[in-house]
Amino acid sequence: MSIFKTKFKIFSIIVIFTLGFISCEEEAPTEVYDNDPGAPAPKINSIEPTDSVFSYVTGIRITGENFSSLTDSINGNKVYFNGEPGSVISASSTEIVVLSPDISGDSIRIKVIAPPAAPIAEYYPYKIFATVDKIEQFNPLESVTAIELDNEGNLYGFVTESLAGKIYKVTPDGVKTEYGTAPFPSASDMKFGPGGYLYVQQSNNEKIHRIAPDGGAATVFVTLPNTADNMRFYDFDENQNLFAAGTRTGIFVINHQSGSARRVNDDYRNHDVKSVRVYNGYVYVTATYNGANTSFPAEGIWRSQITSAAGDLGTPEVVFDFAIAGVEAASLVSIPLTFSSTGEIFVGTDQENSILIIHSDGNYESLYPNFIDPTSLQIVWGNGKFIYQNRSDKGGVYKIYADRLGAPYYGRQ
Repeated sequence: MSIFKTKFKIFSIIVIFTLGFISCEEEAPTEVYDNDPGAPAPKINSIEPTDSVFSYVTGIRITGENFSSLTDSINGNKVYFNGEPGSVISASSTEIVVLSPDISGDSIRIKVIAPPAAPIAEYYPYKIFATVDKIEQFNPLESVTAIELDNEGNLYGFVTESLAGKIYKVTPDGVKTEYGTAPFPSASDMKFGPGGYLYVQQSNNEKIHRIAPDGGAATVFVTLPNTADNMRFYDFDENQNLFAAGTRTGIFVINHQSGSARRVNDDYRNHDVKSVRVYNGYVYVTATYNGANTSFPAEGIWRSQITSAAGDLGTPEVVFDFAIAGVEAASLVSIPLTFSSTGEIFVGTDQENSILIIHSDGNYESLYPNFIDPTSLQIVWGNGKFIYQNRSDKGGVYKIYADRLGAPYYGRQ
């Protein structure tokens, strides 16, 4: 169903029902808007992008002749995509810029109605890709608590099954197979690490497990001190150190070869960390803060510079205060973050505009406002221009076109 709801005042409507041999979809009605038999017929000369576009978010430029230069709802141009109305952004007698509705397909028929002319201009076929595409291999009854991707674009999901967990692998062409098992029902994070191991964090637990490169049963990689029994999130740096944090645990650094672990920064002992991400020589965390430092926000993003190859960290710096963004950024469940290749911070929230983009100058915006549903339990970049969103409460896993590349995940080999 289209996300655009437009009411047109129509003086007369002629509806022609045709049984097509190419498509079973119902075409838009042929519409006549107080037509002038002498008005020149609209003509489509070209469309940019030429053959395909992502639904709703990428403007389509239609160039041609005899379009309406008016913009009101009665006399302005109407553009249909397989019978669904698009949203006209701008128009002149020779050019229309329009957003497609939220549909997808390989053989979309585009129709342009340009009052007062009676004839309709058509363009066929055109391809529209889904901007937000549900990964159907994870059904609505499955509780996917953590996701990860590898360098080949395979998606991995940790699924709760009774008192244990299973990790499933979904290939880019949609084949789903069992990859591994875990002796616990819920994982808060998964990351690939050196040697092709998949590291799995048992939710709120001091144990970090891992699965061998060919899959199988998860085994304990490291057991942190009991003061870290609320561990939840982690990420690798370029020196293959694993940085882990949770609720008032501080940040631990773990050597992937020896499994030795140490707390590297006590300044995070009053942080309830919601995610960990390494970018450009810094460890970033999203967290709520309950300490005595009045210069720290109640909820925000912090970073500490990695000052040695062994994983030592500098003093925490406040990067962003979520109070600035108000309800757009408030999140009580999780605040996952990742980075684009140019350093933009992408944050998942539980609000209506559920993915927030924070720029280097501190300005922020929503990714596709009012189009991506909450809540973002995780957001993980794939190898191309796609983010994978794991929604909470059996909300499913979604592939979202982000129109930009992601920053490297150093654990992926």
